[in-house]
Amino acid sequence: MMRLGIATALWGRPHLTGRFLQYYAGLEVDGVELACVASVSPGDSEAPESAPGWHLVEAPNSPLAAKFVRAIRSLRGQVDAVMVLGSDNFVSAAYIEEACQMVRQGAGWVQPSALYVYEADTGECAYVVADKVGPGRVLSSRALDCCAWAPYPDADDYVNGNMDRLFDALRGAYKADTGSVPRELFPMPIEVSAATGRELVDVKTKWNRWSYAHLASGGVAVDVRELQIADVIRYIGHVR
Repeated sequence: MMRLGIATALWGRPHLTGRFLQYYAGLEVDGVELACVASVSPGDSEAPESAPGWHLVEAPNSPLAAKFVRAIRSLRGQVDAVMVLGSDNFVSAAYIEEACQMVRQGAGWVQPSALYVYEADTGECAYVVADKVGPGRVLSSRALDCCAWAPYPDADDYVNGNMDRLFDALRGAYKADTGSVPRELFPMPIEVSAATGRELVDVKTKWNRWSYAHLASGGVAVDVRELQIADVIRYIGHVR
């Protein structure tokens, strides 16, 4: 059985955070065992002291990259791959199954081709196709070994774009040193759609770094009830 780590970082929003922690603690995925780790920070009066099904580690809230790396590195030597999620990201079991199958077949890391953005306060939902979706990336242990299990520069608050630049630099370094680039350093896209059941939802509230309007720009409006995991997220509205 494949063992997949889930790494996230928590701050505030206790209702949304509680729903997030509960969802993944109870999620069952065929052929995959989940190992869930969350970084919490001193000064967060709303951080959980414990969470069933989760291991909590401590890290400063800033820089955000270092907070994520703390969770990722705590999984080193224990898992076959790590999925990185914000604490407002929800993926379906089918998404995890497919991503893990791709890693088993040799993908160094898996990157979603699209995501659903859900505005909790209004119930609006959009399907957004993008080249470099950040949430839901699944990095194999082989890919993580190439960057010492630190896929983000420690001193940065903007994590996803800098993961892309880090892997670009690693590919360049390998090419210069050896004339070739390991397969582990190339992303493989995974289709996200309600039709396949492979769903990735970014839940937006007024307490987010990026707004719904910003992320949904260019997307296609959809009825959230089309999603298989709609019941997981629909009642989150009007919460912190």
